Parts: sequence; C-alpha cells; structure tokens
Amino acid sequence: MTKRDDFTPVAEQIPFDNSDNNFDAEDVQGAIEEFGTSASPGFGFGRSGTVSSGAWLLRSGGVPSNKTGVTIGISSPVLVGIDAGNEDVSTFDVAIYEHDGNNTNSTLLTTVSVTSARTQSFTSIDFGTVTATKGKQLAVKVTSGSAKNLGVDITLKGTA
Repeated sequence: MTKRDDFTPVAEQIPFDNSDNNFDAEDVQGAIEEFGTSASPGFGFGRSGTVSSGAWLLRSGGVPSNKTGVTIGISSPVLVGIDAGNEDVSTFDVAIYEHDGNNTNSTLLTTVSVTSARTQSFTSIDFGTVTATKGKQLAVKVTSGSAKNLGVDITLKGTA
C-alpha cells in the first residue's frame, strides 16, 4: 500500500462545481458525503385516467396520499426536485404537502406549474429552498388544470 505524501491533494482540497446540480458542497469530499444522503431516486405518486383539479395523487399501492402519504425518513429533509409526467400535452399545477396522516395538520410545501408539456422537471432553483419535516407524510394534489395518467416524483436530500 502506498503512503500519501504532502503533495497529493485530498478530496476536501479539490474544488467542486455546485452551480447546476443541486449540491451544497464546494469540495469533492463534501459532494461525496452529500450524494450519500439523498433520497434519490425519489418518492413516486400517480393516478390513472384524467386527473382534474382537486384530485389527490396516489402513493404506491393505490392509497390516496392525503390519507396515507409517503413517510419522510431522513433528517433535515430539503426538497430538491419535482418531476411531473403525463400522457398528453397539458397545463396543470401540482401542490406538494406534508401531513401527520389522514390529512391532519396538512401544510403546503410548494406548488409547481406544468405548462403545455408532457414532462417537466423542477429543481430547487425553480421553487426555492423548501424544507420538510422528518416523520411527516408527503402528499401530492392537482390544484388547477388537468392531466391524463399523471405521475409525479419528488426528490429530497437530508441526512440518514
């Protein structure tokens, strides 16, 4: 095994460009550690057929997300991405909520607007810094417009 000398840089001494990738880290070591704490690939919600304004999306298993959402299991969660896809070119708004279960203590986290598209991706740059709460449940609702066979994925980052 070779021994590291004083002239070989370590990961925390190498700059990391975080300008377009949703990382906070400014050095390679920080980026490695931050990458290991993401909830990627994300939490998926969806609903088949035409989904109109006021409809809650379903979590895996077909349960309405406002009744039993996806539990946030990481500490210091921050919303870093929302991806929405649907069958047709549509215009609609999607709201992301957190709640305690059965829509109790429901809090709106953010809303994104899909405009004349089948697929649209949003990053924290698009909707600002949105924090969530460990132990709460995520839910997704269409708040205006409509979409056919809608799927929404949410990506959080935090610590294990």
